[in-house]
Amino acid sequence: MIFQVTRNRPPTGHFILGKSPSPKPCHYLSHTHTHKAHKMIRYLVRIRSLSSPPFARLLSIPSTASATDEVAHQISTLLSQSSNWRQVIAGSDYPSKLTPSTVHSVLRYGNLHPKLLLDFFYYSVGELPSCPQELGAFAILAVRLCNSGLIPHASGLLEKMVKTHSSPVTVLNSIKENINVEGAKSNLVVFDVLIDTYKKLGMLRNATSVVLSMNDSNLIPSLRCCNALLNDLLRSNMMDLFWKVHEFMISSQIGIDAYTYSTLIKAYFRVGDIKSAKLVFNEMEGKGFKPNIVTYNIMINGLCKVGSLNEALDLKAQMLERGFSLDSYTYNALIIGTSKEKSTKVAKGLLEEMYKSNINLDIGIYNSLIEGFMREGNADEAFLLMNEMKTHGINPNMFTYDNLVRGLCNLGKLEGAIHVFDEMFKMGWKPNPKSYNLIIEGYFRENNKEGAFRVVNEMKRNSVALNAYTYETLVKGLCWVSEAGKANEVMNEMICVGMKPSLFLYSNLISSYCNEGDFMKAVETLDRMHERGVSPDLKCYNMLIIGLCKLGQIELATKYLEKVCERELNPNEFTYAPIISAYSKFGDMEKAEYYLKNMIERGIKPNAVIYTTLIEGYFKIGDLSKVQSAINTMFEIEINPDLKTYSVLINHLVNIGKIEGTIEIISKMEKVGLFPDAHIYSSLILGLCKIGEIEKAFGLIEEMGAKGIKPNLVIYNSLIVGLCNAGNLNRAVEVFNDFSNKDLVPNSVTYTILIDANLKEGNLNEVTRLYNEMISREIEPDKFIFTHLITGFCNRGKLLEALNYLFSMVQKGISPSDSLLTSLINAFCKEEKTEYIWRVLMDLKEKDGLEIKLPVYVALMDGFCREKKLPEASRIVEEIKEMGIIPDSEHLMVMIDGLNGPGLIDEAKWVLDVFLSNGWLPEGTKIGDLRVKDVEIGEEK
Repeated sequence: MIFQVTRNRPPTGHFILGKSPSPKPCHYLSHTHTHKAHKMIRYLVRIRSLSSPPFARLLSIPSTASATDEVAHQISTLLSQSSNWRQVIAGSDYPSKLTPSTVHSVLRYGNLHPKLLLDFFYYSVGELPSCPQELGAFAILAVRLCNSGLIPHASGLLEKMVKTHSSPVTVLNSIKENINVEGAKSNLVVFDVLIDTYKKLGMLRNATSVVLSMNDSNLIPSLRCCNALLNDLLRSNMMDLFWKVHEFMISSQIGIDAYTYSTLIKAYFRVGDIKSAKLVFNEMEGKGFKPNIVTYNIMINGLCKVGSLNEALDLKAQMLERGFSLDSYTYNALIIGTSKEKSTKVAKGLLEEMYKSNINLDIGIYNSLIEGFMREGNADEAFLLMNEMKTHGINPNMFTYDNLVRGLCNLGKLEGAIHVFDEMFKMGWKPNPKSYNLIIEGYFRENNKEGAFRVVNEMKRNSVALNAYTYETLVKGLCWVSEAGKANEVMNEMICVGMKPSLFLYSNLISSYCNEGDFMKAVETLDRMHERGVSPDLKCYNMLIIGLCKLGQIELATKYLEKVCERELNPNEFTYAPIISAYSKFGDMEKAEYYLKNMIERGIKPNAVIYTTLIEGYFKIGDLSKVQSAINTMFEIEINPDLKTYSVLINHLVNIGKIEGTIEIISKMEKVGLFPDAHIYSSLILGLCKIGEIEKAFGLIEEMGAKGIKPNLVIYNSLIVGLCNAGNLNRAVEVFNDFSNKDLVPNSVTYTILIDANLKEGNLNEVTRLYNEMISREIEPDKFIFTHLITGFCNRGKLLEALNYLFSMVQKGISPSDSLLTSLINAFCKEEKTEYIWRVLMDLKEKDGLEIKLPVYVALMDGFCREKKLPEASRIVEEIKEMGIIPDSEHLMVMIDGLNGPGLIDEAKWVLDVFLSNGWLPEGTKIGDLRVKDVEIGEEK
């Protein structure tokens, strides 16, 4: 039985009162049917309903029939006697007497075929368009249709019923009431039809309400119906209702089958309860239900999605052992799993199995494999597979192209991605916003905002609407390339077209403004969020606080910490960490400690990062006792120092010359399972080199190799510095020459160290060779190395060579410092070639845009004065005036200091007059007012 109904035997002596009319037989009611009906009536005499009064009162027409009942009786007679009843009724006064109550009476008391009653019902609905039919009319007719096996007709009627009457409980109760009326002959499948009707209309909550309401009676829906409802609820992700229906099935003892188990397993995977999914699968066989191919596929698909590929492959082997033939769904799930786990070698093996088993491969399987290859960065294999796909008569679709474009962009192969994008057009595919977005992202990865906006313009030309993700991509990309202002413009455009930027976008914009140093714009962005109805979350405030602290705006950052607390956003360790770190960085440990205390009072436990910044701050101010206290506190409150903490300790101990203390720290590290990394070894080796312990430094390098840590370039650069400082240049060169054997590539720092050491030794030819070698290796010299070269050659009297390096420096767009140019001028002055270097500098200024500042002009004036070339010095004065530069007394003191010597008194006085006449000194200043090196101007030593 589909439903289980408990019926009690009625008391004896209970009879049906009244009698039904005796119409002439019609084609709807045969003699056989009449005989069966009378037989059923005799049976009904012996039963009564669960919850209603005896059927006699409900099924009989009272002897004192009302006008409604009389009309109903007449219509029933007419229906039974005339096949042309519509025309007969239309030509009579019945339409004026027709009411919903009359229709209900006809349906309830008419001993007619349900199909005839259904036709009459729909006829009546048309005649009474403004009068809704009674709920009971729908119910009794639905019950009778189901009793006669007319399920599709019942379904259509119930669809109209539930649309007319919104309460599922009311509908259910009406049907239950009429089930009682019809009695034992009732086919209780009507309840299944009702539930299915709600499902068909997408009214899953109502369908669930019907099922759960049946729990209050002795009616139980069929297992098929419950399974179907479970599946629909799962498909719609209505998991709260899913579990309620499942509990109802258990409590009502409806029973479960393999289909129920399969659906339940899928549900557990949906909510991420992998353990329960496995338990249900293993329980099946113990309950007598062998998993079928659907169950296995659900398990394999679920395991692959959560990354349990090996377990999925084990189930696949179990399927084969049990004689199952794997289908395309099984293989597709496995291939998707292998793609996610970057196990494309396994995926290719599965593909070969499919070929051998003659399983038709669809585009989805190929797309999964192509996506997997692109995830692994194996673009060549992906394109080979696409060609193989074409040979099997399967053409790429949008997903194929999107996978290729995304993968190529991730690999930095934007040109290839654009080529694939163009092929999409040629193959007749119109790229959607998603495809364009991938190319836009690719351009931003290459810091090419112009290319990104060319794609945006192309979208607009092709009438492809920019979606929310397009705008998000543009904002994120512009923030990435430090174009916060432009990102803000795009966000405003996004708002204008009716899209609402996410909190994530606002966080990105705030962070970008901070990274660009524009903290006021960052603050404005956060304040503007409130105006736009977007409440900044803690992450937004944390971003702003981090940015403000990086820019040194710590006091402003603390103001926003106060706002976080005012708005009850519950600050966390990430809110406090940047403030404590910033104060520690600037050595203001009193305030750093204040905010540490503040966070602890709020119940926020500091982490190792915060204590590490405090330790750095204490080292900065030289308070080693506080360093020790901070470390002790960490252990007391069970915060384990991390590798960064130990690295800071070792680095600072090395810097203050306490290398012996680092040995104990390393020992403690290793006891808690932390081992020195390349950075820590680098600090130790640098420290040893500084104090001349070169052999110990080499010993540490050997130790690193034994521990499997490859010494990096920083470490070898430190070693070379140590050897050079120890005067062992030859050994330093040996270390350098061994770089190729260690797969090390020297950088500009390496060459700077060696060039500086050779300059000090006077090995100018070697210096030139090293410089040329560096250029041949495409290692760009920086400002630091040019400064060493120019200064070194000047010190050796090689002025023309120094100038050549200056030319190279300026042509590469590197601005020399004022001190470097001053040193160069002084070197030429010693050779009485001030005018030569002046003309060179003016030429560089005019042709290469060299910026010459006041200290350089002062040096040139000084040079001309020393050479007693006051007219040339006057030209320098005029240039200073033309540029609008105003020297002050400090610059005069520098010149007077330089000219304070025998034979240059007149030039010193001339300089003073120049400063006075141009208003660069207070009027009335006398030469005697200036004192340099304890010697008054005008006095000889």
